[in-house]
Amino acid sequence: MQKKKRIVILCLCLAVLLTAVILQKKISPQTQHISVNKEQDKTRPIHSQRETNKNVLYRVEKPAKPSDAEALLIKEMAEVKKQVEEINKIEGLKEEALLNDGWQPSESEPPDEKVLNLDPSLLGEREDRLQSMMQSTSLKEKNIDNVYQIARQTKDEKTRHLAIEALGNSPFEKSAAKLVELFHDVDNKESQDQILSVIKPRKLNDTGFNFMISVLNDQNTDNTMKKQAASALLAFGLINGYDESDFDSKILSGVDENTHHYITEMYDLIK
Repeated sequence: MQKKKRIVILCLCLAVLLTAVILQKKISPQTQHISVNKEQDKTRPIHSQRETNKNVLYRVEKPAKPSDAEALLIKEMAEVKKQVEEINKIEGLKEEALLNDGWQPSESEPPDEKVLNLDPSLLGEREDRLQSMMQSTSLKEKNIDNVYQIARQTKDEKTRHLAIEALGNSPFEKSAAKLVELFHDVDNKESQDQILSVIKPRKLNDTGFNFMISVLNDQNTDNTMKKQAASALLAFGLINGYDESDFDSKILSGVDENTHHYITEMYDLIK
């Protein structure tokens, strides 16, 4: 029985020792193990003198020393914090000065969705807001129909001019299609001339390209408009590196023979 008891105690001791070894391996590099002889501890009670000959393992945790990168980050964060505090202090003084002068803070109005979406219902009373919006922002594809309606419905020439300009600056094919519709809808010669000037053929047989061909072929369009259309087609060909044979096969082939001269005369001038 005593032998079994000793074996059990021995196993327990081995288990404790193994656990201590595992824990020791898990301790961080900043942890230091110090062996202290308890015989040197003069303050221990007398009744524990039989333990004085044993060495006890104490673990002393040292604070982790930050790396160079961490130290730099801490320094930068402290500088940023200081700058923010200084800015807040200055802004606080400014606000206090304004309040002392009688100014009162007020909440800004939320953005008007109708203005943002260029709603044609704002024509008239709030038309100036539509004008500012079309001047200051790029046209979104979802608002193309609204701008088209603005150009059709408005009685203000400035508003119509801005709407046509917004559609002309838009990269969407739908914008060019709406400009073509508008060209036939309005009976204002200035607006039609502007539409011709802002529609740009971007590729062969796209909406802009086909529209310019149709203007050249239309017997009801005047010489000024035909020259504008010819100029747009010529610029398209030159940008794409067309030579004389390309102009013949890709552009002039779709134009009536009696209007070829609008393009060929311009081409001869720049050769």
